[in-house]
Amino acid sequence: MDISRENFQADFFLRLSRRFESRTEMVSEIGEILHVGRDAVYRRLRGDTALSAQELINLSRHYRIRLDDGRTDRPQMYYPAGNEAKFPSEKDYFLSLEKQIVLAKTIPGARVDYATSELPLFYELYSPTLLAYKTYLFGLTTWNFEKWKGKSFSVDLIDPEIYEIAERSLKAAYSFPSRELWSIDILDVTLRRIEHGVQTGYLSAPHLVERMFSEIEVIIQHMEDMVREGKRFVPSEKPTKESPDFRVYHNELSNTNSVVIVDSKLQSIVFSTLITPNYLVTYDERIVKQMKLWFNNLLDKANVLSADSAKYTTTYFHNLRRKVGNTKQRIEVMNVR
Repeated sequence: MDISRENFQADFFLRLSRRFESRTEMVSEIGEILHVGRDAVYRRLRGDTALSAQELINLSRHYRIRLDDGRTDRPQMYYPAGNEAKFPSEKDYFLSLEKQIVLAKTIPGARVDYATSELPLFYELYSPTLLAYKTYLFGLTTWNFEKWKGKSFSVDLIDPEIYEIAERSLKAAYSFPSRELWSIDILDVTLRRIEHGVQTGYLSAPHLVERMFSEIEVIIQHMEDMVREGKRFVPSEKPTKESPDFRVYHNELSNTNSVVIVDSKLQSIVFSTLITPNYLVTYDERIVKQMKLWFNNLLDKANVLSADSAKYTTTYFHNLRRKVGNTKQRIEVMNVR
């Protein structure tokens, strides 16, 4: 059994046990609700057998136990960055991100819906130079880190541990079945940041610029590979029949922020950017319901990118590569001058 799921199940039974005067009484009642024998109940209590999604639903509804991390003091909405909208360090941000992904993985049967107007951070977690540069820019702007003020970008400025956290986070994030909503401008913010860095002198090392463009080309190819396979997999692996399903939609209608919906029959969570890359987290059923309706409404008016729509998909990725080429040319002209 998956460790995160095992911990979730153990915590669930711990909370449930507080409703009974004895373990024998608890086993007997659970057996009646799930229509299984005593041995089957004990296997579930020990963690030898995983509760199915439907069994969790039946128990949580019968006993009215919330299927989150068990905290009764959790607000319906919270802001991990805190009142000052900043993290103490870049490492703290990525640890916070990893914690949210691990929490989402404890929800059995969860899938992810992701709508974004720019390149999702997850695609840069395996791109060390791009990840470092984006982190550096967030440190100068959103987080207002004194340690980087007045310094040109260098990968040496960044805590090297974030790459280990990023690798763990990516593998966990890519374990979810996912639907994503892209626009043709998905790379524009990333490309503008590179071009602006060269113009202002924050990005003054040509080899770093070249490395970032190489990483962008790898990202585009990986995105296209996943779209055509209909499977989600990390860049270092090949897709299999067991790889999570991946469905991408192209929509140019209004979408100005990034929203991640972790959805399941048991629990749904919404993550929405607020002062990028900071984000809000909400469990509020009204907000979650509205977000789901909004996302599905956008999908209804979108075109599918897939192997079945080969010509449309080829054109989409051709346009992405053209945008990258145009940006590279402008930067080359700047460097000549």
